[in-house]
Amino acid sequence: MKLDIQIERLLSTIIASYQTSAGRGIAIGNLTSQILANVYLNELDRFVRHNIKPLGYVRYGDDFVMIFPDESSANSAAMRSAKMLLSELGLKVHKTNNVVIPVRRGVWFLGAKIFPSGTKILARTWRRIEAKIDVENLSGYYGLVETVGGRVQRDSLQFMSEIGVADIEDG
Repeated sequence: MKLDIQIERLLSTIIASYQTSAGRGIAIGNLTSQILANVYLNELDRFVRHNIKPLGYVRYGDDFVMIFPDESSANSAAMRSAKMLLSELGLKVHKTNNVVIPVRRGVWFLGAKIFPSGTKILARTWRRIEAKIDVENLSGYYGLVETVGGRVQRDSLQFMSEIGVADIEDG
C-alpha cells in the first residue's frame, strides 16, 4: 500500500510538471504520455483479449480498433469496452470516435485509411508531411509512407528524397 501511494505521488509530480494550462497535462506526442497510456490502458488490453476476444485488436496510445465477424458482435463489444473504460478506469469514449463500420469501407486509424486490400495516407496527413518534411526527419516519414502510403505518395516522397528536401525548402 505504501508503494502505491509513493507511485501515485511520483506520477502526479511528473504529470504536473508538464501542465500547459489548467486541467491539461502531458501532451499526447510526449514519450512520457505514451508510456503512461500503455501502463494505464493495459487493463483495457487484458479485458479485450480475455473477455471480448475480437478477431483482431490493435491499440496505439488511446486509439484502438477491434475487428469482428458481424455488426452485432461489434456493437456489443463497443458497449462493453466503453462500460469497462468508464467503470474501471474512469475514462469516457468520445461518441464520434466510437463507431462500428464495415471493414470494406476502410478504417481511419492513425492518419491512414486501412482497407482489406491496402492502406492510404489521409490527404490532411499528407499535407502535414509535405509541410514538415526536412533533411532531419526524411527517414521517419519515408518509413511511414513506404508502410502505409499509396503509390503516388511513395513516388512523390521518392522524388523529394532524390532532389533533396533542402532544395524544396529553399524554393
